[in-house]
Amino acid sequence: MNDESELERMHSTNIHKDECDTIGSRIEHVRGDRSRSEYAAKLNIHPNTLKNYEQDKRPPDANTLNAIYDNDGVLSDWILRGKTPMLRTDSNPKLSTTDFLMVPRYEVEASAGGGSVVERESEIGRIAFRNDWIKQKGLVPKDLVVIRISGDSMQPTIKDGALVLVDTRREMPKSDGIYVIQNDGCLFAKRLQVNVVTGDLSIKSDNPIYDTVNVNASKAQDLYIIGRVVWAGQEV
Repeated sequence: MNDESELERMHSTNIHKDECDTIGSRIEHVRGDRSRSEYAAKLNIHPNTLKNYEQDKRPPDANTLNAIYDNDGVLSDWILRGKTPMLRTDSNPKLSTTDFLMVPRYEVEASAGGGSVVERESEIGRIAFRNDWIKQKGLVPKDLVVIRISGDSMQPTIKDGALVLVDTRREMPKSDGIYVIQNDGCLFAKRLQVNVVTGDLSIKSDNPIYDTVNVNASKAQDLYIIGRVVWAGQEV
């Protein structure tokens, strides 16, 4: 059996969306029936690190993405964003670490629900994103941060515990989108919709069990908006 057909056998692209809808589930799919210890050794990482990747407790770094490419021919865009194609071809060369932007992750949480109190804002790591994707989205590297979302009010768009990439330039919403808001020492992730005529703001949850909050234009100016969410395990 040649290498290409072996890769196709191991990583069939006939995948239901809900089976590989997170970074962790896609890494677990690539691992297949190999043990976690066995596959971690191939990637030159600790099995607990691989476990954290698969359980979406942290995303893989650039070295791990390249190791997955080397071992299994799986492209980083598929791992990070679910973007097809999944497997390498001659037109998909290996990426170097310079192809990635390392965005700082901070030890704060934004609640998709009742609110999380901001206690610590220290940097606890860095998350790899493709430089060409950052450029394509029109993002500025120095304005990007990664934080974690807790709660279920933004499901199914953002799952409880998901890491999100926030563009902190977007301090006031000029268009509909998901934003991180600070209020009374708490952070919230909510969908904001702007009435372009009146300037009134609707604060919505994607989970229909939560109510919409309407804010008139004068009070909307008092909201402290951290930035717009542009990625949450996938583009939003």
